[in-house]
Amino acid sequence: MRVIGIDPGLRKTGYAVMEESKKRFRIITSGVITTEKTTIDKRVLSIYNGIITIVDNFAPTCLAVESGFYSKNVDSLIKMSEVKGVVILAAALKGLEVFEYSPAIVKKAIVGRGSATKEQVRFMVEQITKEKIQKGFDVSDAVAIALCHLQRAG
Repeated sequence: MRVIGIDPGLRKTGYAVMEESKKRFRIITSGVITTEKTTIDKRVLSIYNGIITIVDNFAPTCLAVESGFYSKNVDSLIKMSEVKGVVILAAALKGLEVFEYSPAIVKKAIVGRGSATKEQVRFMVEQITKEKIQKGFDVSDAVAIALCHLQRAG
């Protein structure tokens, strides 16, 4: 199974395409889709095109995305939901099944605690994959989301 993990964000959307083979998890590609500071329509189109390109180039069999969470900043929650909708649309148009995981579920699957910090998640992701994540928390979170799905589906 090959999965693309997505950490949705309007400015930065982290992604990681991963697969499991013989109980070993491998990162095939990872990175960040960064949008210019412009109108919302242009930003979500950029994210959509980025997801489509990744799917076309790396042929994942499914997509795992972080689900929304309650935040004091409603505007941030709305923007993340808009991005998540575009990500789900791109996956659906490419025929990928979509799985959603809350941040707490991902953290619990990777670190063992639903309240883990981003630093703890990145550390454990590096231990599990035996790869250094140098592209920031957007990427380590995307890897964690993909790992969470691979662990649950495997």
